[in-house]
Amino acid sequence: MQIVYRFDTKGHSELVGVYDALLTDETCDPFDDSEEAVAAFEDAEWLQLLKHNLADIQRTRELA
Repeated sequence: MQIVYRFDTKGHSELVGVYDALLTDETCDPFDDSEEAVAAFEDAEWLQLLKHNLADIQRTRELA
């Protein structure tokens, strides 16, 4: 039994592009891609990372 069907991501393969294609709502995510989140972690930019993680939680709930 197949539980999850593949979503039409309109050709997007990067995380933010897929979220934008599937969820058109505004987000509080300050990053355009995961590399920016890694750099923020390395620079101890905790507020930006918190916003990124909160946006991920919200988007994951909406995707589910």
